[in-house]
Formats: sequence, C-alpha cells, structure tokens
Amino acid sequence: MDLISAFNVTKGDLVSVVGSGGKTTLITELARQLTSMGLKVLSTSTTNAQKPTPHQTEKLLIAEEEPDLLAAIRNHFRTCRHLTVVGQYLRKDKLKGLDPESVCTLYGHHLADVILVHADGARKKSFKAPREDEPILPPCSTHCIIVVGSDIIGKALNEENVHRPERVTELTSLQPGQPITPETVAQVINHPRAYFRKVPPGCQLILYLSKVRDSQRRQFVEEIQAKVDRTKITKVLGGDLLWRQD
Repeated sequence: MDLISAFNVTKGDLVSVVGSGGKTTLITELARQLTSMGLKVLSTSTTNAQKPTPHQTEKLLIAEEEPDLLAAIRNHFRTCRHLTVVGQYLRKDKLKGLDPESVCTLYGHHLADVILVHADGARKKSFKAPREDEPILPPCSTHCIIVVGSDIIGKALNEENVHRPERVTELTSLQPGQPITPETVAQVINHPRAYFRKVPPGCQLILYLSKVRDSQRRQFVEEIQAKVDRTKITKVLGGDLLWRQD
C-alpha cells in the first residue's frame, strides 16, 4: 500500500498517529516508504513507548543524554535517513517521549523532511476511546491519523479486547460484554469528547482501519465510512500491514 499517497504526506509535514490497532506498524512502514524516496524522517512519541528495534529505526537519540540535541540530530542525519528521538529511559526497554511543545520546537528547526509522532497509547488493543487528556497531539500537527483495528468488530466490549472499555460505554452507551459494531466505532470517532476536540486547526484528520484482510472487513470499512462525520474526517481508509511486525 502506498501510504504516502494514501495519506497525502509531503515534505514539511508532521504526522501524528493516534488510536489503536497498529500505530507502531503504520509509523514504521510510513518511515520506510519516506526514506526510500530519499527523505529524512524523524520519529518520536508524546507518550511512553517501547524501545524501538533496529528494524523500526536506524538511530535512537535520548534527549536527556544530549547536551546539544539539535546538533546531535543534524550530525546523525548526515549518515542515516530515519532517526528516533525520545526524552529519557524509564527502564531498559521503556522510554518516555517528548512533550508536544518540544516536538513543535524540533519541527520549527526543519531538521527532518517529515516528522512522525506516536501520540497515543492503547496497550496493543485494537480499539479504544480516549480519556479527556488523550491523545497528546502536538499543536503543529499537519496530519492526524486515527487507527482502529477492524478485527474488533463483533468482539465483546471488555478489558481483554478494548483499551478503556468504560470510556467506550460512557461515549456510546454500549454495555460491557456487548459486541462492538461499526456503529460503535463511528460513535466513538464522532463524539465531541473523543478526538475532534484535540485536532489543531487546519490539520488533516484521517481514519485508518487496519487489519482489513477479507471482504467482510472491507464491508466494515464501508459501513464505518458511511457513519463518520465527513465534514471533519478528510479520508477513511482500510488496509493491512500484517507483513510488518508490530
């Protein structure tokens, strides 16, 4: 899937990825496609994150350990195309991201051609409803991609399947144990207390349904597309990046 064309990403953009169902996979593949075009990509996070693997980035920089972070970024971009910058180590395998203002500061220095931001957490669940303080979007975002795993349709609303199931109930009235439907997904996306209130003015808002592997899930995408508020959602897309490890 040509993600760059699908999401209309160009040089100078800052793309924030939120939601659930495969954000890391999407960011990794976006970075791969952008660097294959010769562009420099800086990826970061505004949440806590797992330490990236060598497959996911060429170089990891810890801001806390760099006396001159901007100089370090410029230096490493001389020899690599994809650089990941985070704030500090929380433990050996877990990292603390940057605050949104710091991300926008980096963006303002034009150090990379495109910046990709992991701006939400979902504990590897396919669906979530954000809390009042989520997602953590940099105000300089040019794109916001909401990711939902299409495999959630038909599964029960519980903690095993959904991140913050109580929040889904609060926003949709779906009760614990009831099956999640395309209508449920659309209700969360459309709710004024979910994602819309966090999106900065002028930012392209895109809904991406991941794990679309058969005709039934393609039908789910069409149903959700028909139900979300298209005055706010620029595009609704479906795809499958299974061959990339999340």
